Amino acid sequence: MAVNSVIGLLDPETKIVKFIECYMNGAFDYNGAILWASYSDDIEKVRRLISLGELLSLGDHTSTPNVVKKYGINYRTNPDFQALTPKEKDEITTGLFDYTVAFHRDGKEDAISIFEESIEKYCQRQDYLYLAVPDSEGGVTWYGRGFKGEYHSDTSFHGFEKLEIIIMQLRLIIDQIKNLKELGYNREDAEKFFRKCKYALSDNELNQWVSRHWRI
Repeated sequence: MAVNSVIGLLDPETKIVKFIECYMNGAFDYNGAILWASYSDDIEKVRRLISLGELLSLGDHTSTPNVVKKYGINYRTNPDFQALTPKEKDEITTGLFDYTVAFHRDGKEDAISIFEESIEKYCQRQDYLYLAVPDSEGGVTWYGRGFKGEYHSDTSFHGFEKLEIIIMQLRLIIDQIKNLKELGYNREDAEKFFRKCKYALSDNELNQWVSRHWRI
């Protein structure tokens, strides 16, 4: 799904954020969950990710998927890929979304699109924003921000909320949806219920989340 996001790494001394853009799956439950789960323990891995420049898609690993290595970023339209049997296609695309696709490295674009700006300016962006803040153990703490605007809580940072808290809230919402269904709530009543709770999401984001998981 083409939902843009911006992924940045803060330099604590200069307060400058070095960042890249990602074209696909930018919402908290996809890119946000991947960043928190797979890019928290090693700041060098975050730096390798940023060094790739603009991304088509983000995965748990920074390396290129096998199918993209062999058939290119537009592999679906590659005649050699199209000539494969269904079984061969399944084999070559296994684990596709565990890996990262970058426009410069994998799409052979000339420019590497990496940007820098102050944290104050970075905070003004309107996409899903992700910010890695170096910790004292060689990793990072991830913060996120959607379209709700600034967060002001005991755990917020420059208007961002800890990504761990956002992800945990999303998982809690999924569990609560199951309970509300069992209690006989309809979707509209469930949306009203969640809007009364203090989640790190806008009403629109909450409604989208409820709508998506109500059908599951």
